Amino acid sequence: MGIERHIDMVLNLGTLTAGQIIPSIQLPMDSDAPFVLRALGGYQVTDGGTAEELIAPLPAALLMRLADADGNWLQNARTPGMVSQPQQSDFIPMAKHTIYPARGVAQMEFENLAGGTIEGIVIILRGVKLYPGDRNTAPCYAPTYPDCYSQMTFQYAVDFNLAGGAADLLNQPLAINGDADMVWRGTIISANFSIANAQTNGLHIRVRDPLGKGYASTGNGQAAWLRAAWLFAEPGKPGLWFPELYIGKGQQYSYDLRNTNPANPAAGQFTLEGGKVYGQ
Repeated sequence: MGIERHIDMVLNLGTLTAGQIIPSIQLPMDSDAPFVLRALGGYQVTDGGTAEELIAPLPAALLMRLADADGNWLQNARTPGMVSQPQQSDFIPMAKHTIYPARGVAQMEFENLAGGTIEGIVIILRGVKLYPGDRNTAPCYAPTYPDCYSQMTFQYAVDFNLAGGAADLLNQPLAINGDADMVWRGTIISANFSIANAQTNGLHIRVRDPLGKGYASTGNGQAAWLRAAWLFAEPGKPGLWFPELYIGKGQQYSYDLRNTNPANPAAGQFTLEGGKVYGQ
């Protein structure tokens, strides 16, 4: 018996010029639990740090191959389209899940055949950490449904407004009402177009549970920023947590926000999609 906990392992690859090959790069795993890789994705940041900053899917012409925990390649050559998502929430599933031990590494190769520079490359290895125990004994925050309960669809809406070039907003409370537990299954984000030049392209986010543990990492326990649109997606197709996040009543998650657009505000709303759970 064990606990699965959502995690995105994040590799900030940077920029690849036309024809450039990175023959081997390693992403370290965290030390607290094994990681099970279930899907791949990523995005590119164009004109980063300027008023024209945008994020876009990675092109299929970014070739990649990946090794297992023992360093054995899972493809015989660098392969196109492995991290090219058609939409932010459409992570590309692995045909077979790959397990990396705590303190292990995921080894990757990359090649740019796009015919031009690919800017601001961020690679996301999406999966779960595996913790021993159950909801009472696991060494992580792990409440779950009571034996007998009723459920009601519910949303929590959170407004945000960061001026262009503003300092990070850290440790913002994401409080759950005390009347019921909350199951957080997915999130949508949208800009507030009543605010001049409002955008979400420059918005980064980090989410933490009540014990302060994040849901994204750059390895060795270093909490990772993710572009909010790739973690939360946009109206019509919410970004999903898997497994869903179960939040005990009265418990408080927290989040950090950053706007890397120096001129335009990151302003709008993100909405937690899920349900209230009432114990019987």
